[in-house]
Amino acid sequence: MPHSAAVPPAAPRAALFALGCRLNQAEIGLLADQLRQAGFRIVAWEEPAELLVINSCTVTAAAAAKTRNLVRRTRRRFPEACIVLTGCDATVAAEQWAADGAPDLVVANPEKHAWLDRLPARLRPPAAESQNSGAAAAAAREPGFRFPGVAGGREKTRANLKIQEGCDVHCSYCIIPAARGRPRSREFADTLREVRTLLERGAREIVLTGINTGLYDSGGKRLPELLAALAALPGEFRLRVSSLEPGPILPAVVAVMAAHPARICPHLHLPLQAADDRILRLMRRPYTFAEYAQQVAAAIRRLPGLCLGSDLIAGFPGETAELFAAGLEKLRQLPLAYLHVFSFSPRPGTLAATLPGQIPAGECRERVRTLEAQGERFAQSYVASRLGQTVQVLTESRDGAGRWRGTSEQFLEVTVLDAPADTAANRFLPVRLERALGGRAAGGRYAGG
Repeated sequence: MPHSAAVPPAAPRAALFALGCRLNQAEIGLLADQLRQAGFRIVAWEEPAELLVINSCTVTAAAAAKTRNLVRRTRRRFPEACIVLTGCDATVAAEQWAADGAPDLVVANPEKHAWLDRLPARLRPPAAESQNSGAAAAAAREPGFRFPGVAGGREKTRANLKIQEGCDVHCSYCIIPAARGRPRSREFADTLREVRTLLERGAREIVLTGINTGLYDSGGKRLPELLAALAALPGEFRLRVSSLEPGPILPAVVAVMAAHPARICPHLHLPLQAADDRILRLMRRPYTFAEYAQQVAAAIRRLPGLCLGSDLIAGFPGETAELFAAGLEKLRQLPLAYLHVFSFSPRPGTLAATLPGQIPAGECRERVRTLEAQGERFAQSYVASRLGQTVQVLTESRDGAGRWRGTSEQFLEVTVLDAPADTAANRFLPVRLERALGGRAAGGRYAGG
């Protein structure tokens, strides 16, 4: 491999970078732990390193372009490093990357936890020699998989926990089934093992993540059972469920959340994608707007004060100005707390890229701005409803004025105006919210004794 450099006498350095979703971030944590156990020294992405690992994204054409740009920038900056490209773009565009030459090694998703013995000999740590790549790669494809490591290494505060892989919904705009394969779930016992280790290392918030988290099923134990088991673990910590597709599992998840209000964050992210049934059918989403609204209303009734976020795609093919306006009116009736808005980006290899009625880019951008403005109104309304209440803020960092900032159980970004002098990162602080700071941000004062 022409770009590889000789390994210095000290432990080889490795830096890792994740593009895209929270699951990619969880996987980077697992890969970092794997490299650490193999003898590498993990350094920040900006620092020089002998090994550079990029976990790629390909969910949209724009995401794939970001991957290409990052790989090329990295090669120019570190011409002698060994660059490993893994993740979704490395999977769906494996042949193009192999011919490209910028990465030294292209590792598809199923093999991303079993590749150390493919490194150049001079870079390969002795601990990599004993790794059985074939067995590990085969295990990653099985219905029940496991990982030997722990995401996040020695990092504290918040840890992303990979519990599920793959999807079989086949939305018309989505390439992920081709990149990630069929639904598979992490073994129940292995999931609990990693969480216990993360808690021992000091993590205070565990975020459950996957491609389609609601499909989790390990030997008949589904997401509600997993949540209940994790909630029963001892320690001072909390659980958060990342993006969850609307569907039949949601009521049972909400019931477990209601049964463990001090342990499971009152926060759900339920992607809607469109507020019009005709567009939802073109998207091949498995629900109507009315069904989505009913599930949202039921969740709010069971969990008063629930912070509910959603995803929307603006400018999907066939979305006329009239359909967009009508959908916006329906959207405004939902009890949402925030929105993540995406402009439709035709992804080669998906049905949506070939549909008639493609919306001009300028019109897409205008619709994004309109939906983002609605999202800001949702956030302002939700934050206003929380003022005067006390929340638990997990401290993360200080702002320019030296004030502690962190995240509440409702997923609010909170600035603590008068934290105690002995406050440190990774602590839970009771904070009484006093003012809105824009978006999901709020300021408040310490409410402890």
